[in-house]
Amino acid sequence: MNVPKFCNVQASWEINGGADIAKIISYLVKKEYQSEESFCLQNEEDNIASVELYNENETNIPCELSVHCQPIHNLKISDISILSEAKTIEIYDETGAYMTSCRGSYVNDVEGKPMFYADYSWQQPASSAMLRCLSLPRKTAMKVVALEISLVKSKETSSTSLGTSFDFTKVKALLQDMQQDVPITDKAKACMQTIEQYQEVSSGWERVKLNILLQI
Repeated sequence: MNVPKFCNVQASWEINGGADIAKIISYLVKKEYQSEESFCLQNEEDNIASVELYNENETNIPCELSVHCQPIHNLKISDISILSEAKTIEIYDETGAYMTSCRGSYVNDVEGKPMFYADYSWQQPASSAMLRCLSLPRKTAMKVVALEISLVKSKETSSTSLGTSFDFTKVKALLQDMQQDVPITDKAKACMQTIEQYQEVSSGWERVKLNILLQI
């Protein structure tokens, strides 16, 4: 079963062997904002999928994972859980500002590497986030076994959304008041009539809005 790519996930360090980071990512899409359902580590003898990130040039660049929701799905991040070698995870918001630090809990060893579980829940779901992985046993490498991203439907609606409709009773009353001081042009009246007629036969008015923008 192919899992939809709800988010773009990028690492600041290289991925050993050119592996696809998507293989350690799982998604939990929630109907409502609720408490996070965590994942658990498999036994060491099981076939555990993992990726190893490494600092190729041994620079001072920290190990970071950036998560960006795909706008097409209209989803936002509500929770993130990570199982890795990082003992501490710093969380940064959509603007890159520091939010908080999460201390990981030791779970088990995988291939001789200690694994720590950390998670964070957003009070207000976010469209993107950045995880900075710190306190690494190895300074230039980190194994990640799992990254679970919990998502909820975005409740935000833009005032400029193409799906917005007008209350023409209020619009007409406003125009009548305005016309006493500023004459309303025939062009503006024609635009309003076009929109009103279209809204009567369709719930959307993308084409009408495009016409308005072209006439301005």
